[in-house]
Amino acid sequence: MITQHVRYVFVYGSLLSGSGNRRFDAWLRGATYPVSEGYIHARLYNLGTYPAAVVSSERHDKVYGTVLRLRRPDTLTRLDRYEVYRPDAHHHSDFIRRLTQITLLPTRQQFTAWVYLYNATVGGRPRIRHGNYLTFLATQRR
Repeated sequence: MITQHVRYVFVYGSLLSGSGNRRFDAWLRGATYPVSEGYIHARLYNLGTYPAAVVSSERHDKVYGTVLRLRRPDTLTRLDRYEVYRPDAHHHSDFIRRLTQITLLPTRQQFTAWVYLYNATVGGRPRIRHGNYLTFLATQRR
């Protein structure tokens, strides 16, 4: 199946370099390399210790992040565990890994990569309207 050969993942939250998990951050830097900044059409929510992206059909709803290339295919399995994604049991998964169209910046070229999207309701959770988790964290630390 072709989707098993996609070796790119778009990260927007706790997988971003500098988001706070130093040990996992160091592992991820060795297991991937950055390709480009970009965004997806989604809404970003604050769940407390991590964010959640929910797909949106609104063109102005954007979640910003980074496309990473996986150095090894088995890196995706470790990312699945980190994101509590179970390919064989979506109903027990915190996030769903889905191929999604990314708009690369600054070129606006379209690109397809895996994205972990939230698999539950976000009712009552605060929205991060600007769509940038690192900016959100910086404002929280002041």
